[in-house]
Amino acid sequence: MRQCETETFIREFQQELRNILAENPEIETVNHLQGLPRYLLNKILVPEPLSIFIPSEYGGRGDKPIHCLSLLEATAYESIAVALMIGITGSLFLEPVAKYGREEAKAHVFKSFLNNKSLGGLMITEPDFGTDALSMRTSFSESDKGYSLKGSKHWGGLTGLADFWLVTARKEKESGKLKRDIDLFIVEKSQPGQKIDVEEYYHKLGLFLIPYGLNKIDVTVPTTSKLIPQTSGVKLMMDLLHRSRLRLSGIGLGFIKRMLDEAVKHCQQRYVGGKSLLGYDQVQHRLSQLQAWYTINSAMCHYAARVSGVNNNLALFGMQANATKAVLTDMMQSAAQSLLQLTGAKGYRRDHIAGRAVADSRPFQIFEGSNDVMYSQIADTILKEMEKQ
Repeated sequence: MRQCETETFIREFQQELRNILAENPEIETVNHLQGLPRYLLNKILVPEPLSIFIPSEYGGRGDKPIHCLSLLEATAYESIAVALMIGITGSLFLEPVAKYGREEAKAHVFKSFLNNKSLGGLMITEPDFGTDALSMRTSFSESDKGYSLKGSKHWGGLTGLADFWLVTARKEKESGKLKRDIDLFIVEKSQPGQKIDVEEYYHKLGLFLIPYGLNKIDVTVPTTSKLIPQTSGVKLMMDLLHRSRLRLSGIGLGFIKRMLDEAVKHCQQRYVGGKSLLGYDQVQHRLSQLQAWYTINSAMCHYAARVSGVNNNLALFGMQANATKAVLTDMMQSAAQSLLQLTGAKGYRRDHIAGRAVADSRPFQIFEGSNDVMYSQIADTILKEMEKQ
């Protein structure tokens, strides 16, 4: 019964999101430096979509992978940017807190999300350390007041907009050097001494609803805010990143389905040289590719639904997660490019779904690990396994 209720809930949320976007068509065509205006964000969050990522014992809908993926799919069909906002909060904040947070912290965080329309994000990347994240310089020290964190972070999705953050840092030794391992801390901007200052908002090329920028970290958090790794902080981070990469398949499925539907609709209505676009071989080839990508993406979702639950430790799922992320996001960008090619000059506009899709899907090939690096890591993993055999 609960599953049927959740499936109905997702359908109703999708329709509500569709209505909000239809009533405010300018939302995704204006570059919101500081993110989606709060009054519109609150309207989107009123149905409590993020409750799907919260365990049932804390008042949520149970955090079942199939429901998380279905929510991301439904949302991405309407807006890839809104889907990414939900994905960031769910996979990169709520689920890590659920799995590694202390009881006191979990009760407080989940109550806030259910009652206050909160958002959460993850800060890893630093100005001098992007893909080389494990060389980060943000540090922390411990005192009777808790943990003091200092450093700089940037390109964290929802910069300045999120109410909670998971911030990564390395412990400062007495010598002044930093330990090799990392730790993650919950930072709540509304609490004294925990406000993260935004030094600069970036002018994004796409994903206009999501704010990105440069942040100054100089906060002190209580001891209860530190996540507790099962082994090491690095493996904790790998677990949450691999889960997020697998869950991108939900966003991809909704996005590619929208590209396919828009492409078929346009080709059915457009006539060139006295015949429908559907009569051209190259057009048929593009549509068959879109259908194939949708099928492949569906298989990825099926796999993610089986393995990406928080009960599973995904620290060693690097090959599966990286392959999913790299292949999926390449398919997303190719799908957007195909739709733009089919729609022609009409689609080469920010206020058209095709032009918007090209710009908004492009960053997916970069964030959470550049695809060039992902493919290299996949090859290294396979070669090492072959050597063992």
